[in-house]
Parts: sequence; C-alpha cells; structure tokens
Amino acid sequence: MGSHWTPVESAHRFNLMAAGLTGDGRVAVVAQPQLAPGVLYIDQNLKTPNQQWNTPVNLGKPPVDDAFTSLAMAFDADGRVEVFGTNTSQGIWWKYQNPNRIVQKTVKITPPGTHKEITVTVDEIVPPQTPWSDWFRLPGGLGQIKAVRNADGRIILFGIASDGHLYRSEQRVAEALQPSDWTGWVKMDDTISGIIQSRMMAPALDACGAVNLFVIGASNHQVLHARQSPHARPRGRAGARPA
Repeated sequence: MGSHWTPVESAHRFNLMAAGLTGDGRVAVVAQPQLAPGVLYIDQNLKTPNQQWNTPVNLGKPPVDDAFTSLAMAFDADGRVEVFGTNTSQGIWWKYQNPNRIVQKTVKITPPGTHKEITVTVDEIVPPQTPWSDWFRLPGGLGQIKAVRNADGRIILFGIASDGHLYRSEQRVAEALQPSDWTGWVKMDDTISGIIQSRMMAPALDACGAVNLFVIGASNHQVLHARQSPHARPRGRAGARPA
C-alpha cells in the first residue's frame, strides 16, 4: 500500500464515514459532512486512468434533526448498495438503491424462415425512475450498527444498544424493500459474553459461507467469537426489541 493520501471529496469536512463494495466490485464510501445536511455516497469510477471517484450523490437525511452517530453499508443479493445509520436518538435508519424495473416494449422482428416482419411485445429491464429509496426507520433503537452480506446475499445487521446488549436482525427475503422484510431483533449476548463494549464488533463472512462476529466483552475484556452455522441461523431470542 502506498503512502500517498488523496481526498475522496474536498468540498466538505466530514465527521463520520463507512466504506464497502458495490455489487460490481468497486469501492464506495458514505460520509456525513460536518455542516451540510444529508449523507454523501461516493463510488469509484474505474473508467478514469487513476480510478478516481464519481460525483457524490447526496442521499439526504431522515425526517429528524438528529445527526448520525454510526454508518454502515453493504451490497445485497441483487448487487444494490444498502446504507444504514443510527442517530443520537438511537433511531435505526435504512436506505437502498432501488431495483431495476421491467417494462414492456414492442419491437419488430422477422421470424426465422420467413420474410415477413411482425410486431411482438417483450419485457425489458430498465433502471429505476428514482435511483435511491426514501429513508426507512427500522424498529428498535441502537447506538451503533455493522452490516454484512450473508452467503445468500441477504444483509445481516448487528448492533449494540445503549445498555451494552448485542442484537442481530436479517433480511427475510433477498429483495428487501420494506421494514417488514426484516426479522425481529435477536438478542445475542448471554451470561458467558456479558454485555459488549461500545463499538467493539466486527462481522466477517468466511470461506464456508458462515458469518463470524467478533466483539469485546465489557466486563471480561476478552475478544469473543460467535459463528453462524452455514445452514442455520445463529441462536438467540427472536423478536426482542432493543431499547
């Protein structure tokens, strides 16, 4: 890795960010400016000689005055980028790139073995009319979150509440578009782990398709590890609602 640092976006000063990948493998970042409202999404432009950055897209802000305290991002089963944030009132917010649309169009073709042109109706995949969704509020309240893409493309969220308890929620379906497409929160800490140190969690997907979560216990100060079975969900108390 080189030692030459370059700004990704020089028009603003920022106080919060998260980075990840797009569905086609490019690097992307979401960052909250210190003074300007909203969150900026900036992804890599591989068509430029030095792999520079595309023009930032302002994702706006949720319909509250609170600033974000944590950001996370991941791409889903469709390759769409999804962005998550928590704010000072412990709200959990979610925004995503809208899926492509299927529209019908008429085209003229000449069937094989004939010389007569006919008109047929075909389905065509086109970009969405609006590139990004609104901000949706997910149930519950957490101080910080991390997002990871499951082996089947669904996104899993991990979060720590203000009381140090650890929770998990995941998308029920591959194309999640509404808050109801998420499971209830599962409480993951127990008597062995104790409560979790603030911000001390890191999820990763291994070669077997299992999600691994690393945390640091608040009382034992140990690096703790929990691993998802590749064919089953992690154990926990389903339906819990973080305060």
